[in-house]
Amino acid sequence: MLDSKNRERQDLQEKIFKEALKLVEEEIDLSRERVIVLSHPNWHVGVIGIVASKVLEVYHRPTILISTGERPFTPSLPLVDGVRPAGSYSCIPVETTRRVVSTGGLTPIGALAGSDPTAKGSARSIEGFPMFESLSKCEDLLLSFGGHKLAAGLTIKEEKIAEFRSRINLIAQEVLKEEDLQPRLSLDLEIELGGINLKLLKELDKLAPYGMDNPLPLFYSRGLKPEGVRLVGNEDKHLKLRVRKGEEEREVIGFGMGGRLDEVLGSARLDLAFSLGLNSWGGEEIVQLNLKDIKGIER
Repeated sequence: MLDSKNRERQDLQEKIFKEALKLVEEEIDLSRERVIVLSHPNWHVGVIGIVASKVLEVYHRPTILISTGERPFTPSLPLVDGVRPAGSYSCIPVETTRRVVSTGGLTPIGALAGSDPTAKGSARSIEGFPMFESLSKCEDLLLSFGGHKLAAGLTIKEEKIAEFRSRINLIAQEVLKEEDLQPRLSLDLEIELGGINLKLLKELDKLAPYGMDNPLPLFYSRGLKPEGVRLVGNEDKHLKLRVRKGEEEREVIGFGMGGRLDEVLGSARLDLAFSLGLNSWGGEEIVQLNLKDIKGIER
């Protein structure tokens, strides 16, 4: 029963993750936008924080995912003088929270609990972009928010999302330098291709959920022969290949790494840093190497 629930949760996360990556391709200009802000009506609020961490891992940019599915606003904090403090998010350590403010002071709880639906978002950040401080500069656009420098939650009216996306990216332009967007990898273990299989992936699943305080394990393998190298995705943004060593072969995907095609094609062997993921296709499940970095050995 527990395995079934875990698999259901993982399938939901993977579905939303793929949808988020597709939206990045279609909607986000990574040359201009340093914060990824995405919204969708069918995203489950219970897993968007985990998915935001995965999107951040791919692009190494602050990421905010927002579920716009219509539902009543149901805060969980007690009333204080007829109003309810905003921003209680039990899934993240809370540095501080903001009350919902209007021109007349604190907004009565009835104004929030009426028919107006709100969108709920989950944010994850990188070093150099303090998320709570940045959300504070967008306070007039938000109904509530709470969190700390690397993770936060928020509620917002759907019609304010576009303006919020624009403003938080203006803030990022002032705060983040280009070098801040380059990931610094901390690798956990060297592994041979033969040790990468579904059994290992299931063992790693027991360590989930992954996030800021429990990062996804990163592996590296050396001396791999690249085969079937090609670009995939919208505008050929992603790098896809197979790697071989001896009799072992594995699939590799490098999200957002299409620009490194020539480096791979010019290399006889590769040293790769990667995390592990599950790729389901045509009823078959295979372990996939999610590429983080490449070191090529020239031909």
